[in-house]
Amino acid sequence: MTYSRNLTGLLLSTALLAAGPAAAQKKTPAARPKPAAPGYALQGEVAAPDGTKVYLNRQDDKTSYKDSTTVQGGHFAFRGRLVEPSWVAVQVPAAKRYAGFFLENRPVAVQLPADAKAPAVIKGSATQDEYASYDAQWRAITQKAGPIYEMLAKATPAGAKEATPEARKEADERFAALGTESKQVAEAYVQAHPNSLVAASVIQWRFVDFPDYDEASKLYKQLGPAAKASAPGRSVSKFMTTWDKTAIGTKPEFAQADATGKQVKLSDFRGKYVLVDFWASWCGPCRKENPNVVAMYSKYHGQGFEVVGVSLDAKKEPWLKAIETDGLAWTQLSDLQGWKNAVALQYGIAAVPQNFLVDPQGKVIAKNLRGEELQAKLAQLFAAK
Repeated sequence: MTYSRNLTGLLLSTALLAAGPAAAQKKTPAARPKPAAPGYALQGEVAAPDGTKVYLNRQDDKTSYKDSTTVQGGHFAFRGRLVEPSWVAVQVPAAKRYAGFFLENRPVAVQLPADAKAPAVIKGSATQDEYASYDAQWRAITQKAGPIYEMLAKATPAGAKEATPEARKEADERFAALGTESKQVAEAYVQAHPNSLVAASVIQWRFVDFPDYDEASKLYKQLGPAAKASAPGRSVSKFMTTWDKTAIGTKPEFAQADATGKQVKLSDFRGKYVLVDFWASWCGPCRKENPNVVAMYSKYHGQGFEVVGVSLDAKKEPWLKAIETDGLAWTQLSDLQGWKNAVALQYGIAAVPQNFLVDPQGKVIAKNLRGEELQAKLAQLFAAK
């Protein structure tokens, strides 16, 4: 997954010439050409041979742009114009160098160090400077995840795929603590920069790309008009509007083809509790959760529990193979359009796995239930039957 930053000012036009002889002759002076709107002038430095390809990727709302140039004497350059400060990516595939940063309509310099582990140095972008304060805190949190993965690796018996249950539990608790810490950092940043396009981007990256509707909604309301009007601000707003389509109490409806081409509607399952499960064969967390859903389906299917899988696969063969391998006996739907799956777009699915649970009347009663949460919810529902 998406985005951009603060508005830049236009250059002032030059002062009008003082009235002189031309005024005395009462002639209308020739119209002056308007000064060209300022754009960005990106100068780059990288240790790569002459002729090495360099790419600049950016996006304005739904439109993606990709420009390219070549290295000459260890330098490269791009010129263009942005609607507003935007998140861009500079890539030098042959040299295995990458830099993501905020570009503005002004001279900006990017230096890609020879050491692949060293961060890129960005100068000239005030929006990037503003973002750097948040990025430093975010990086500090992500670095704390390394020791957790190392602990899991050491706690994985030889020949086993996973660590011991005790280690897994400890890791989950430590990851949850990091998640809370990262949420607090994002909240503090948005609250301190309500009029910033960067703040809107933080909401997009932290609570839309990894969906947390309640947090995204809460922080969006704290943004000022300029931040809300920016591309990332509009993206967050669109996410909330789409997400509301599956809010608790709503009655979502859709239709999509199964593997045989037969159109299946969600309303075909009225009278049953239905878990609408968005997943994909390439999604590790989805595949890891599948055994739990299989167990719940086996336990409660006879009592009126159904599952409808909506796959974000783009190819039929791996989709069908995953269904068979994981033993998914329930209805499976897909239009094989990947992230452009029509149902996923309709309901704002920006990450997988995701799900929502509807009751026999077709109303959403819960969202994103996995593991023990799904087990507990179904036990509660069917204990009353």
